[in-house]
Amino acid sequence: MKQVTVALRLFRGIVLAFALGATTGCYRYQYAPVAQAPVGKEVRVHLTPEGFTRLRAAVGDGLPNIRQVFDGALVEQNAQQLLVSVRVATDARVATAGLMQRVAVPVDDVQALELRELHKGKMLAIGIGAGVVLAALIAHYVGGVFGGTTGTIPDPGQPETIIPLLRR
Repeated sequence: MKQVTVALRLFRGIVLAFALGATTGCYRYQYAPVAQAPVGKEVRVHLTPEGFTRLRAAVGDGLPNIRQVFDGALVEQNAQQLLVSVRVATDARVATAGLMQRVAVPVDDVQALELRELHKGKMLAIGIGAGVVLAALIAHYVGGVFGGTTGTIPDPGQPETIIPLLRR
């Protein structure tokens, strides 16, 4: 029973490592023209120094974590401006997972724009690694250590003959 628990913990660890890698380390940012940025995608906005000064003056202390380069989700865009949803930084003791603020950025103030994309090479490497570890675990536990033996089966000997007695 202890081996089952160990195997289950290892399996959970593999799944957790894959999920963690897939959600955090398997993305990269690629430069893209501002006009071609698709709405709904995660973006990294690089502002010009003058644009950052104007944005900082406009938002004041409402977004203390806003920098010249910031990340967010592109909500809307047109020829004049981008509307980006940015995470609001508050007290570290308060959960801010869903607290977002929309920021309007004039297109002329955008120096560069990067799109967040899935890094397929890293995902493939994580998938292959997890598959190899899972296959090794299965081979280890199916190979006789868990749930049985790999030795020869002993001869059962002579069969018994049982005759049931019937009553009328």
